[in-house]
Amino acid sequence: MSNTFTKQQTTGLVILGVVFWFTAALMVQFTGDFFFNGEAIRITMAFLLAIPVLLFFLAITIAALRIERNQTFEAVSIMTMVALLLDGLAMAFFRELYHSSYQVSHYGASWIMWGAGMGLLIAYIRSKT
Repeated sequence: MSNTFTKQQTTGLVILGVVFWFTAALMVQFTGDFFFNGEAIRITMAFLLAIPVLLFFLAITIAALRIERNQTFEAVSIMTMVALLLDGLAMAFFRELYHSSYQVSHYGASWIMWGAGMGLLIAYIRSKT
């Protein structure tokens, strides 16, 4: 990856990775009983509704940190790395951060991981067009 970030941009990407992950964790906590109760249609709805949220988070990142189009994938990779590290730690040691129900936590963490992958896909497409 040849696109370099300033120290402020890199710090901002790490901070936004934490903020966006924590926002997603709170979404699982507060909407988990509805979306992540094991019903396939509701889980599917949650996954589809994540796409506009991801686009909104990407727009915030681009505007706040002045990310160039060709830097998008690398920027999202940094935020995703932070989010996935936190997701793994939370599921291993602080599962109830997501929800008191194991099932809701499980589906919610899966939703966060899927969102991470979808965010990378969106960033990849944006960086190539």
